[in-house]
Amino acid sequence: MKFLNVVKGIALIGSTLLHTSLQAQDMLVPLLSTEHQKVGYIHRTDSSSYIIAPSYEEATSFSEGLGRVRTSEGYFLLNKKGEKLNTTPYAFIGWSNMMKSSQLFFYEGKYIAIQTAEGLWGLIDKKGKVVLEPRYTSFEYFENGVSKVSVYNQNLQQELFGLIDPKGREKLATYFDFITPLIHRKNRYLAGHYGEDGTVRIRLFDGAGKEIIGSQYELIEELPNGLLRVRQEGIYALFNVNGKALTPFQYHDIFPDVKGYMRITQNGREGLLSPEGKEIYAPIYRKVALTDTTAIITPMHRITAVTASKEVLGQWDYDKLENIGKGVFLFDSHGKKGITTLHAEIKLFGQYEHIGPFIKNRSIVRKDGLYGVINQNGEIIIPVAHKKITQEQAEVFRVTDHNTDLYDHQGSNITQGRYPYIDQPSGKMYRVFDGQKYGFLNEELQEVIPLIYRDAEAFNGPYAVVRQGQYYGVINREGEWVISPFVDKLMSISEGTFLYKNNEQWGTLTASGIEVFRTDIMELQVKKGAVYSKYRGKFGLINEAGEACLPPVYDSISTVRADQTVFMYKNGKRYFKHLYEPGVPGPDAYDHLLWVGEQTEGYAPVKIHQRYGFVDFLGRLRISARYEAVQPYSEGLAPIRLGNKWGYLDKRDRIIIQPKYEEATPFEDSMAIVKNKGKYGVLHRSGKEILPCRYEHVERLPTGNWLIQENGKAGVFAKDGMQGIYGKYSQLKDLGNGFVITQSEGKYGLDYLRGLVIYFPQFDRIEYNAMDGTFLLYEKQEIQVYPL
Repeated sequence: MKFLNVVKGIALIGSTLLHTSLQAQDMLVPLLSTEHQKVGYIHRTDSSSYIIAPSYEEATSFSEGLGRVRTSEGYFLLNKKGEKLNTTPYAFIGWSNMMKSSQLFFYEGKYIAIQTAEGLWGLIDKKGKVVLEPRYTSFEYFENGVSKVSVYNQNLQQELFGLIDPKGREKLATYFDFITPLIHRKNRYLAGHYGEDGTVRIRLFDGAGKEIIGSQYELIEELPNGLLRVRQEGIYALFNVNGKALTPFQYHDIFPDVKGYMRITQNGREGLLSPEGKEIYAPIYRKVALTDTTAIITPMHRITAVTASKEVLGQWDYDKLENIGKGVFLFDSHGKKGITTLHAEIKLFGQYEHIGPFIKNRSIVRKDGLYGVINQNGEIIIPVAHKKITQEQAEVFRVTDHNTDLYDHQGSNITQGRYPYIDQPSGKMYRVFDGQKYGFLNEELQEVIPLIYRDAEAFNGPYAVVRQGQYYGVINREGEWVISPFVDKLMSISEGTFLYKNNEQWGTLTASGIEVFRTDIMELQVKKGAVYSKYRGKFGLINEAGEACLPPVYDSISTVRADQTVFMYKNGKRYFKHLYEPGVPGPDAYDHLLWVGEQTEGYAPVKIHQRYGFVDFLGRLRISARYEAVQPYSEGLAPIRLGNKWGYLDKRDRIIIQPKYEEATPFEDSMAIVKNKGKYGVLHRSGKEILPCRYEHVERLPTGNWLIQENGKAGVFAKDGMQGIYGKYSQLKDLGNGFVITQSEGKYGLDYLRGLVIYFPQFDRIEYNAMDGTFLLYEKQEIQVYPL
């Protein structure tokens, strides 16, 4: 035992002497001689004389007893005597990842890399002897017993990387596009390949070349806590450095945070993992923020889908859902959109910047400005690669790129670029153009009328105007001639009526060829369901039946209104006319009237001698001017005022409902709002008050039901007044389907229109889903703070 201690002591003394000797050698530093413009070596503490004469272009400080110098021939290792240890000059001595370093680093105090003039790297020892023949295109410093090296692959025209030990034995073959060591765990390396499609496949190895995590993953990334973030098909999981999966592949991302904790995201919501990879908070929150000691959890709304019978169908944690299909909802989280089912099953998330409503299980989506079509499972029906897509019919899509094509419900291109132009469907037919001729497709996208026409209008009902040769005619949906092509010009006015020009004459004719009107002095133009004539700067009108109903004597004529009337202007006066009633107002037809109001149902309110009545479009007094005030006719009755009270008058000048109201509105759907004794109610045209005049306010809702206000509270009654909700809420929304969303003190509830309560006001919001008849109940959740 004493002998062993003596040996150990001698060894320790020897080691100390060696270290002291090396330190002395490392005291040599380079110095440029201004006289010779060469570099030599001096002692660090004495610059008065050179230890090694200045004869080098470049030199490093001595390290581990050796220095590196460069002459005109190349690089050499130099000992303290100034002797060159390598007889062959090299392009560089050092490691390929340390070429800018001014210091020498010997691995294990023995080896250093060299680069030949041919650019190949090898290994020499401190005596300058070649240990590994130069054959690599890079040679990095040894870490954990291995060096990353590369070779140039002539076939692939690129560098490939591998790992070797100091004896040149391959631990990882030079096969990989990249190799990166882990920072927080020694003896672990990420190696992988880049695919031609831009994808990446990564594997994890130890220093001995043993595969720890296989090549099926597109990303393996080391986190600051030493764990690995692994991605497969865009979804993340957490692994340890031994290849064990700590979580399933279920997160959209994993972010490192304080003290080794990790925030996770899933479908746009956040959660938290412990430093060991355990899920502490599921990813259902708007935000998870950490301090050194606490987790601040910001929840989203809790949204519950229910039926009118209060059956719970699904529950989510999101700020908002939008019903875009039967049983399908769109959600938006942190600017990314996704689809979930009525039973809270996520179908897709984050792939698209726009997702349209589903019609027959098809939705138009947009990504990076391009459009495609998917189904409710998120499966692609038409690839997202087109400039524009619109849904032409429930089962036809119009896809526009350079040309336009029509796709069917299964995503098949039916027209295949055959038609540069495809019109919107009209009369159950598509007008198409191949650049020279026109033809027609039917609703099944079959070419039923060949492309043989030089010009063609879209179908208007069962007929289409076409041009064959020099002349125009009319065909039906079978392509048969209804009017033979003999007319110079032909245009459709309405279904079965046409405007023609032939031999400098204009006229109208029917589909059976009967001429209705002809003129050789006027210009005619089709405009919104009528034909406007023009002669010497004045305008007239021909109706859809082809009949001339106004001569061209007016300065201007309005477009045709829904009730088939127009306004005409002449010499600063306004007239009106029904297009299908005989007669035309004379120039002085309204001169005896002090005021003419807006006509409805063929009658216009007028003022004569401070009293009011009604005239027809010819200016004839149809209702005597004996009333204090009148309102327009609606449903055959007009509100009139007598004795400062309002009643109702028919078109035979008979008072149907006696004047007894302080206010009255025209009838709509046989109902009118009236006021009596300062309160409002609803009156039926029979004279019966279906809602008595007892309310502070009555308003007809778009649903046809009645919003009432009573004692400052809102209520609602059905159209017939037979059932409803008395005034007890601050606000309400009538859905028009027998249900009413109510509001009281900032909370929302749900009632039947007949007055029964389904949910008392308790929710932050309630929405109705018209596509599947369900309701969404929103509940706000408070921010929570928990200790870490």
